[in-house]
Amino acid sequence: MDDLKSTYKNMIRYSVYLYFFLLAIPVACKKKETLLILKQRKPKLNKGNLFIFLYNLGKLYRKKALFADAVTHHQAALAIAEQLKDTLNIVKAANQLGTDYRRVGAMPNAAKAHFKALQFSEIYSKKDTPQGQQLLSFSLNGLGNIYKTMGQGRIAYSYFKRSSDIDEATGNYLGVAMNSVTLGSVLEHQNDLDSAYFYFSKAMHYDSLINSSTGISICHNRMGQLQAKRGKLNEALAHYKAAQKILLS
Repeated sequence: MDDLKSTYKNMIRYSVYLYFFLLAIPVACKKKETLLILKQRKPKLNKGNLFIFLYNLGKLYRKKALFADAVTHHQAALAIAEQLKDTLNIVKAANQLGTDYRRVGAMPNAAKAHFKALQFSEIYSKKDTPQGQQLLSFSLNGLGNIYKTMGQGRIAYSYFKRSSDIDEATGNYLGVAMNSVTLGSVLEHQNDLDSAYFYFSKAMHYDSLINSSTGISICHNRMGQLQAKRGKLNEALAHYKAAQKILLS
């Protein structure tokens, strides 16, 4: 309940905030159907605000592991964005829908959603802006995760690499770190240990730039695993100890 209140306090800049807080949130908290209220009250709302509400509520449902509700709300948000011919929001909603489907293992549906996001990311009129590049990176990352889950490492690598290159060019250090860890994981699975170690090292570098102790710890752990596979047990132990020190600090 506290998470719900906090999320909607952050939405106060929208004109429909008070209306939704009073009428829709109690329904969402009881896990009942929210769309019924929205359908009944629709004449009083503009579609832009309705998109915002559905989009954010879908994310909140996913955070609460209510994946069916997340899918329902993000599908509705996507439909509104398509009605409005709003390329930006089509990309955003499609990516969220793809993430919902990935959480429940519905990979064909997830792929369809992320491919739609990628398609519209590439024709977005402001594609070359930081926001446009971030959306493109997110779409590529989503597809990379799908192919990684399906065991198609080479295809997954290509999407993660494109996503990481965009993040690096736009100065999104967190994105570079996360993509680099995943690239390392893909390469490790393919037994390309030298390249995997390179990417884990790269991830640690970018985690250091953003002072992410959790990220650095994860990198030490993954590098320790690699060194153990290589038979370099002393180096592996050093990485494990470094990871443990961070976790206990």
